[in-house]
Amino acid sequence: VSQQTSTPPAGSRYFHRADVQTANKKFGFIQFFEAANCIPLRGKSVSVSIHAKTTAAAIANIRAAVLSWDGTADTLTSDVVSAWGASGSNITPVANWTLENTPANLALTSSWQTFTVENIALDTAGLNNIAVFVWVDDTNASVNDIFDLGWVKLEVGATATEFIPPDYITDRNKCKRFFY
Repeated sequence: VSQQTSTPPAGSRYFHRADVQTANKKFGFIQFFEAANCIPLRGKSVSVSIHAKTTAAAIANIRAAVLSWDGTADTLTSDVVSAWGASGSNITPVANWTLENTPANLALTSSWQTFTVENIALDTAGLNNIAVFVWVDDTNASVNDIFDLGWVKLEVGATATEFIPPDYITDRNKCKRFFY
């Protein structure tokens, strides 16, 4: 896994690259959100947008999900997958994690594409945290196949809007509280 600067999505300086090291395995990336930002979203709808591409025909599809955590707020199980399932099937989450949407294949190409998953109802009783999980659903990737991911956005509302990166200084200042 590396941060890349060559040919990022339009308007970006960086993106995330996954270089397959174990053939024929599903894999994914997750971003967790703090309870302070999630509890007010109970009962609302959210949308996700993702920019992605691949350099290998074997990585044909990704899937994306919003998961909810109904365990103790901010005390998450970070390994969210109980069972990966066969190619073309969704994950089975571990206890206290729930898929809020029904993920479907999002077909990759060698060019950057924007995928949206819209109008996801956050209706799990006791929702305390949420996460966005993007995974490679195919089980036929070879060593050195590439999956690129950038501009992932979760937002409140039934429709995904254009990704506008946050102001650098504001974003940095928000991160500082974790540093100190």
